[in-house]
Amino acid sequence: SLAAAPAAAVMPVVFSRAIAASVHEQVNPSMGNRTLVIVQMAGGNDGLNTIVPTNDGLYYDTRPSVNIAPGKSLLLNEDVGLNPSLTAFKELWDEGTLAIVEGVGYPKPNFSHFNSMDVWQTADPNVRGFEGWVGRYLEGVVDVESNNVISLAVGRRLPREMNSNKVSSPVIDTVSAYRIQ
Repeated sequence: SLAAAPAAAVMPVVFSRAIAASVHEQVNPSMGNRTLVIVQMAGGNDGLNTIVPTNDGLYYDTRPSVNIAPGKSLLLNEDVGLNPSLTAFKELWDEGTLAIVEGVGYPKPNFSHFNSMDVWQTADPNVRGFEGWVGRYLEGVVDVESNNVISLAVGRRLPREMNSNKVSSPVIDTVSAYRIQ
């Protein structure tokens, strides 16, 4: 998953321009040229060793053999730092183009990993539907008749959060392999 992080930097121009133009024109002309890149690091990502609580003694006490050693993380502020392998993220942070959202949860969790993933992907604690939160967002900003490509998934399948009954998003294996044939 970390390999996908620099995808924004190498995103084919056709997508970055289409996304920026479509969102710019359809949502709010004052937004400027913005692109939202969501990096979901699933499947074994250790959140506490990604965003490291550098000033929390409990972190070091409870993880004596798997912590990021003091002074090794890439400091974001006095309390947290990034894993030292995330230098590209640190550059984006320093530029002011990366935001990190920590401590996201939902009411009355049942502590099931699978249920929690369903809630995350649908943004619905009751997980009643097929559509994901990104898919619902896209439905609100896309002119379905225009055939503009404003979203893209990199991976083997469309992430559930991008499911939509109205908007299609292409899925590609890798950004580098994508070419207009």
